[in-house]
Amino acid sequence: MTGTTEPAFDTKLGQLLLGRYRIVRKLGEGGMGAVYEGKHELIGKRLAIKCLHTQYTSNKEVVERFHREAHAATSVGNEHIIEVSDVGAFDDGAPFIVMEYLDGIEFGKLIEREGSLPIGRLVHIVSQVCEALAAAHARGIVHRDMKPENIYLIRRGSDSDFVKVLDFGISKMRESNEALGGGLTKTGMALGTPYYMPPEQAQGVRDLDHRADVYAVGVILYQGLTGRLPFDAESYPALMVKILTEPALPPRMFRQGVPELLDQIVMQAMAKDRNQRFQNIEALAQALEQFHGIDDAPVMLASARPSAAGETTPFTWTQKQGETKAGTAASSTAPKKPIGLLLGGAALGLVLVGGGLALMRSGKAPDRPPNMVAPSPAPTPAPTPAPQPAAQPMVAPTANVALQPKPTEVQVKIAAVPKQAHIYIGEIEFPNPMDAWRPRSLDPVRIRVELSGYRTVEQLAIFDQDRAISFELDKGKGVKRLETLGAPPPAAAAKAAPGAPSAGAAPAAPAMVIKPAANKPEAPAPGPKAPSEDGVYHGPSGNIRDNF
Repeated sequence: MTGTTEPAFDTKLGQLLLGRYRIVRKLGEGGMGAVYEGKHELIGKRLAIKCLHTQYTSNKEVVERFHREAHAATSVGNEHIIEVSDVGAFDDGAPFIVMEYLDGIEFGKLIEREGSLPIGRLVHIVSQVCEALAAAHARGIVHRDMKPENIYLIRRGSDSDFVKVLDFGISKMRESNEALGGGLTKTGMALGTPYYMPPEQAQGVRDLDHRADVYAVGVILYQGLTGRLPFDAESYPALMVKILTEPALPPRMFRQGVPELLDQIVMQAMAKDRNQRFQNIEALAQALEQFHGIDDAPVMLASARPSAAGETTPFTWTQKQGETKAGTAASSTAPKKPIGLLLGGAALGLVLVGGGLALMRSGKAPDRPPNMVAPSPAPTPAPTPAPQPAAQPMVAPTANVALQPKPTEVQVKIAAVPKQAHIYIGEIEFPNPMDAWRPRSLDPVRIRVELSGYRTVEQLAIFDQDRAISFELDKGKGVKRLETLGAPPPAAAAKAAPGAPSAGAAPAAPAMVIKPAANKPEAPAPGPKAPSEDGVYHGPSGNIRDNF
């Protein structure tokens, strides 16, 4: 919300636009605009009229993004994309879009109420989203802000979950990019809703393509299956660090009965490297087809982080056609909540959040939803060895003791003094002190600690095991480079083939590769940016704001 005092009377109410659209009532409002219910004076048809706030009419970029929504929706012309029928401007210059009036429920509200959905119902909804996006991608349009709040469910015929995709306001169009000499979005700007951003969008890259929408749909699938987001944090920078560096836990860790193949499909759609995702939205929709008939009752598990969590290796789903479609969960004894109807079109592109509030909502499920149950014990559990006394010293395994596989993640703790110092791994900043899970690897990574007025410290480290590292900066200028932490002894290194992993080492989980910069002092990272005049924070730092 803008924080300003609202007028006692909305001057737009009752206005007649273009001689035929009468403003009836306000349906909702965000930081950048509002949505009204309108009525066609000649034929009596109900409509939704979306407009910008007057103070943004002088911002050419915001107005262009607003008009882009109408252009995108009408140029695609798919039944699963909200219909835009007219455009115009109020007497005060505020532009408006006339759209179809939707009587149904926002998908985000449905997930918020239900926690998680039956697999068949979720796949039915997401498949329609894929159809809408496929039509947009064929026209060179990338949505870039796919999220449950931009999916609306209405009744059409016998289908009570007929999908309408909303809000192409920040979409990227090939036509607009050519006409505007590279598009509206400049390098370093990250427009969209952070929870559903792929790593490349969070970094503000220029060459964002349709695979960003594939990632977002993967997150929506994840949320619909588990009732939770794959990544969550208390601040924008911390959330970006997780999206860029941490692997998501598979949905099967939180929900009983998720087919293994469906689990892999979701994880591949959310791959950090876009080259490892489904390369088009049609391929994702095709992979989901076999799960339409599963009508299960979701049973959630109170799972903790596994010791070997990591990203799923990309697979070719057609090679697993022979897998059974069974494996559905047992029926939950908890009664289903009524879905109900949410009248109006208040969700037509409005994001009614600001600052930290956005991080506390948008589908974040409670610790234990009403239908969550503890996992049932297996009927015939395998015997486990008796635990060793706490005081017994550790001994090296003998030849007849099987070595346990090493986890694919290690815990890395880094602390620096002074506490104001900035910690970087590669080019990604982490909080000070840092305590995070990182992919286990024998490849060295660069750690840099810097603070204005102090010497920058750089060190190479190998995350082949849990690490706890501390730094204390000295006053002065320049760079102090430390020896590699975790490097093998020189004799062992000479015997090993270059790049060969040590014996018993588990392969590192696939992750986005962040190449270290040149070996030279680097400028301190910029602090949090102030919001631009369009109300959106751009770039990888700052707080989350509404993006209308």
